[in-house]
Amino acid sequence: PWCPACKNLEAIWNDFGSWSNDLSIKVAKVDVVKNPGLSGRFFVTALPTIFHVTNGEFRRYAGSRDMNSFMSFVEEKKWQSIDKVEGWKSPDGVMMSILSWFFKLSHFLKVIKTLPFPILLLIFTICRNSTTPFSNIMDFQRLSHTDFLLS
Repeated sequence: PWCPACKNLEAIWNDFGSWSNDLSIKVAKVDVVKNPGLSGRFFVTALPTIFHVTNGEFRRYAGSRDMNSFMSFVEEKKWQSIDKVEGWKSPDGVMMSILSWFFKLSHFLKVIKTLPFPILLLIFTICRNSTTPFSNIMDFQRLSHTDFLLS
């Protein structure tokens, strides 16, 4: 997103992503500014945050942010030595789901406070008559099958 550390990592991350087929992994990136629910669900407190995800198990990557470190992390299976994110901090747990909704609500309120009243009235009327939530939820199941996630 906008942060200098994310911009500095972008070229390395894209290069790492180009090796995904050779390493038999998937590499993804998410802008948590555009997807505020994910910053709540994954308890992102600093950018960039990197997760290794396999078989629905999430591990926060805390190693060096260079190509060699990323490659060796995968090839040498160093991720196996990192504790899984479990308990109340687990991204697929109830607590993080609730926190995710608070982040989405906060983002929604920030957006709507700038809108004129007639548009607000229209939005609330549409939402009241719809079964769809206010914001579209990112496909969480797809994330749980991603090997690396950068936010």
